[in-house]
Amino acid sequence: MAGLVGVIAAVGGLNAAAAQGATRLVNFQPSGSPVPSGHLADTGSPFDAERAYGWVTQASLSSVTHVPLDVSANARDRGANGDQRRDTFIHMQYPAWVTNPAAVRAPAAWELSVPNGSYVVTVSVGDQWTSDSTHRIRVEGQVAIAGFVPTSTTHFAEATRTVSVSDGRLTIDAIGGTNTKIDYVEVSTEPADVGGGGGGGDGPSSAKSVNTAPGTSLLTDGQAAARVRRSPWEPRPQNYTANHRVPTATELSAFRSSVGTGSRLPAYNDRITGNFTGTTDEIIQWTAWKWGLDEDIIRAVAVNESGWDQANAADVVNGTPYSFGIMQIKRPNGQKYQGWEGTFPLSKVSTAFNIDFFAAVLRTGIDGYQSWMLTRWPNMNNADVWGWVGSWYSGQWYDAGAVSYITSAKRHITNRRWETL
Repeated sequence: MAGLVGVIAAVGGLNAAAAQGATRLVNFQPSGSPVPSGHLADTGSPFDAERAYGWVTQASLSSVTHVPLDVSANARDRGANGDQRRDTFIHMQYPAWVTNPAAVRAPAAWELSVPNGSYVVTVSVGDQWTSDSTHRIRVEGQVAIAGFVPTSTTHFAEATRTVSVSDGRLTIDAIGGTNTKIDYVEVSTEPADVGGGGGGGDGPSSAKSVNTAPGTSLLTDGQAAARVRRSPWEPRPQNYTANHRVPTATELSAFRSSVGTGSRLPAYNDRITGNFTGTTDEIIQWTAWKWGLDEDIIRAVAVNESGWDQANAADVVNGTPYSFGIMQIKRPNGQKYQGWEGTFPLSKVSTAFNIDFFAAVLRTGIDGYQSWMLTRWPNMNNADVWGWVGSWYSGQWYDAGAVSYITSAKRHITNRRWETL
């Protein structure tokens, strides 16, 4: 058995891999280019039933039989990005304005043979060199990336969707796009729903994300999503709209272009996506897995800040609130509160963005990137997660306000206060 199916078979089959939370990683690239660690290289070969993945014509997707297509001539390696996954791509649609006799002009779609069921799929598009595309991606007919137009500062877009496969093939197409360039895809079996936990059995499962050491390799959006224990438990039903609000590529571009103006978050800006939907607790779990944090700490801080209410708005100055959402992210106002540039209004309208940003701030500190804190407290231990929790509140390292805040959060963990909101 060859290709991706062979890779899965080597670790005990698809079901075993899914049970272990395995993610299948595919990088789109020319033959002969370096292959990112843990990835399978797709070099544009036509779909083959034995290999169990490959390319078909987009035009044949509406037919019962999907026609295989070789698009290897459309694979590129720019040699310009340190992340090999984003240094290579395959044109799903080749631009009419580019003269290249070898190019495949027929629009293409990619397919992977899988058992019928639910899958979490993460896909990335973009090109380090040019911004001559309107990238559009659908996964099983569900729009994942809707008309992403790159800029001189934002070259790539990534999205995660949970989809159902009923015909034995997971299909990714670029219908509606122009010169869409696909970089990589991650496919995980969606975990089964679980109940359990405290609070009479209606709370989240006891299996959980934990704090990881400084410098630990972080999970992607899709890898984190695959580890979430799904449950209908929702103590704040009023969060539903914000819980299902994913930032657009345009909104994220605006955020990233302004968040660093105050040099307060020098690392991980590109990883903050808010690219997840679910219950409030599922979003907390996703964020915790993504950033290598103890999910109970995030739960407890959310109780401290807002009682898990994404609509909460506070820190009022002259009748106007300046802190928003479940983690109470401050926007600048030029007066009392310095705030975080570029976070508003996403901090107000998207629960996932709100918590994603909070966790990124903690991870920035843990990994030693908050140099202004290290300069002020040279003997601090940047691996001390609780120190960063206190700093989120007071901006100081274990001052009286921070200690009180930490004590309150620890008490919430002991009492599992979020289960009785």
